[in-house]
Amino acid sequence: AVVSTQSTGVLFQMQREADPILVTTSITSLREGFVSLFKDISKVPSSFEDEIRSSGFGWCLQLLNECFENFFAEDYDTACDLASELREVAWDKLHLGYWKDVSVEFRNLYSYSGLLQAACEVMKSNSTTISDETIKILDLSILMGGPLLEPNVQMVIDWIDQLNSSTKATQSNSEPKIRGISEVDNSKESEPSSKLSKLSDQPSSSSSTSHTTQTDYNIIQSPNAHPIVKLDDPPSMEEFLVKFMNTQTPVIICSAIENWPAFKKWRDFNYLKKVAGKRTVPIEVGKSYLDENWGQKLVTLDSFIDDYILNGSDSEKDRGYLAQTQLFDQIPILRNDIMIPDYCALDADDEPQINAWYGPKGTITPLHFDPDHNLFVQVVGKKYIRLYSPEHTPSLYPHSSGLTTNTSQVDVENVDLEKFPLVKNVNYLECVIEEGQMLYIPRKWWHYVRSLSVSFSVSFWW
Repeated sequence: AVVSTQSTGVLFQMQREADPILVTTSITSLREGFVSLFKDISKVPSSFEDEIRSSGFGWCLQLLNECFENFFAEDYDTACDLASELREVAWDKLHLGYWKDVSVEFRNLYSYSGLLQAACEVMKSNSTTISDETIKILDLSILMGGPLLEPNVQMVIDWIDQLNSSTKATQSNSEPKIRGISEVDNSKESEPSSKLSKLSDQPSSSSSTSHTTQTDYNIIQSPNAHPIVKLDDPPSMEEFLVKFMNTQTPVIICSAIENWPAFKKWRDFNYLKKVAGKRTVPIEVGKSYLDENWGQKLVTLDSFIDDYILNGSDSEKDRGYLAQTQLFDQIPILRNDIMIPDYCALDADDEPQINAWYGPKGTITPLHFDPDHNLFVQVVGKKYIRLYSPEHTPSLYPHSSGLTTNTSQVDVENVDLEKFPLVKNVNYLECVIEEGQMLYIPRKWWHYVRSLSVSFSVSFWW
């Protein structure tokens, strides 16, 4: 029978709750955990050995073996130096040529060396807390390393999270006040552009359509614009499949994910800093990935919040965006604040890929399409989203070569009609998605996104 209740994430949540729970509440138990773990992983797979040897780096295997031997002999200084040397070799290999061409075994080597270096730092330290540098080494082992040791590195980070939680529970709760979301947004209100107008308020019903319920978003009005269907009550699984997925029809769904803890927690910068502030994350800097001044960098979440959310620049070239990042694989404590909508179980063999999108007002994702179904959930703030049907692809001028063939050359909110004349007559759907709403974007539908405030969104691709 098809379940007709709202989508709550129960199907996938039940699978997650079966995972084993490891308890690490002291630095001693953490060190014991490292010893036990390294007894399991010190015998490396033959496929890893073969690839490293065939690449002319067989000496790295000897270095890795010596590193393990010194670790077990409790010569942590020597083991740490060897691991650091290995990390540098692997890092250099990761930065030669295109990322897609990097051997996965050299990424695995980077994971081995990072895990060993982090463990040695813990073993030789007299402190009962874990240094920021050690946490950064582990994060980079996940972000840049290979899949072989990813579960092990994540397990170690989970141990450290447990240790930190135990330590913080004994400390004072007095913390300096950090401005809330609304205070940040209000401090950066910009004057409306003379060429922009506001979307008017429109009432909604259980099967109504609506552009927005606000009046200060500076959105260009156009006769080509049409509203997206909005449902005040979540459809049954069968209705969602038949009416929207099978017909490739976008829809806004309300009241389906209101029980997520994230809706309250992620508005609080203190919470994000407390549970993940020391973690290193990848961010984008610049207007968009099509801009020549666009770039990427690695920063701690603390620094991202301080430098780009609380005290960010109004300049597009200096705007930071934590975009399309698998943050919840890296930081499971944040994953616990959300649930996978049950709709993602339709036409799926596995869990969806979950991406985080966190940034200040004004971040932009240029017009592009993705090959997967997408449920886009707005947790904090608001975003303007514009959608074009795949049937209009020839009129949207996709890039013809390179890595951006799924991306339009057109700046849809500032169209150069002399260069892109066909865009003028193309109809599109638009909305302002607000907190607690979920937008279904069908496969290969073009979409453009601009944040209207400090914003935290989650997308589910399957």
